[in-house]
Amino acid sequence: MRIVRVAVAVFLVAVLAIAYRIVTRSGMFARIEPHFAGTCRVVPGVVGAEDVTIDPDQRVAYLSAQDRRALRGKEGPRGEIYLLPLDDERAAPVPLTGGHPRDFHPHGISLWRGADGLRRLFVINHRSDGRHTVEVFDIAEAALSHTRTVHYGELVSPNDLVAVDGDRFYATNDRGVAEPGLRQTLELYLALPWSTVSYFDGRQGHFAARGFAMANGIARSADGHTIYVAECLGRAVHVYARNPISGELAERQRISLPACPDNIEVDEHGKLWVATHPRLFDLVAHAEDPHKRAPSQVFRIDPQGGRVEEVYLSAGDPLSAASTAAVLGQTMVLGSIFDPHVLVCQLP
Repeated sequence: MRIVRVAVAVFLVAVLAIAYRIVTRSGMFARIEPHFAGTCRVVPGVVGAEDVTIDPDQRVAYLSAQDRRALRGKEGPRGEIYLLPLDDERAAPVPLTGGHPRDFHPHGISLWRGADGLRRLFVINHRSDGRHTVEVFDIAEAALSHTRTVHYGELVSPNDLVAVDGDRFYATNDRGVAEPGLRQTLELYLALPWSTVSYFDGRQGHFAARGFAMANGIARSADGHTIYVAECLGRAVHVYARNPISGELAERQRISLPACPDNIEVDEHGKLWVATHPRLFDLVAHAEDPHKRAPSQVFRIDPQGGRVEEVYLSAGDPLSAASTAAVLGQTMVLGSIFDPHVLVCQLP
């Protein structure tokens, strides 16, 4: 009987430990006290602009959009990359890809601006056949020209990417287990550190970093020597020194956050702008029902000193589950996973 009692006690302790881990990592009881010192306007015309990046020279934002609710269990609809001018309040998002490639369901994006004038957009694509690729577009005027499709085995479950030149990039895998099932469920609910960052050197790919509990957004410093990786279930941004020749990453800092970080954007001063999900179960409920709103939260991080400042917090209106915050000067563009609009805000 003593052995049975011990076994039951061990089991109960394990269950409580798992429950505590789920509750703390999900932010189930996080307090939401909305605030923002600036102003925002709603820009309609784009559904599910999960990632946004800004070209500071052209003063435009690129929006990676996909109607994810309509996509479930189906081959369509096709996603799109939109351009949004930032200096014209009357401007509407303009589609750019011209229908190419045909099987196109975009996720994370990265803009490369070369010293030679080359402007190139890299886009994660989740194809209808289950294959993951990176689509590469050259930018000319107000259009994108599809130039290349990249696929390699280390694109397991790609979420975001960052280009380091016109051919090379890093990409996060938000899951280590790509196939739905028990192992993937355990990975997510137990926050198991199985996800990775891959590196494509222009010819082939390999893993550059491991051990993340859902790697999500990724960005680089202006000089290309530093890579930033958001770890959603680990509630942190990892800072890596990058070897520009080999592409190897060496972690040098971990910045803790009180919520799940999604995408990372870097402003002209080197500050990180991170959209986060403070309550993950609210996000899950919102994915099923658009009327159940999920909080939106944005942090500004100084990677030099590690200072973290909450800039924006809402209970889910006018934008639910913000996934990205891109900033140029005093303008901040917020995109979200599901909503049929973006926010363009003026910072105080």
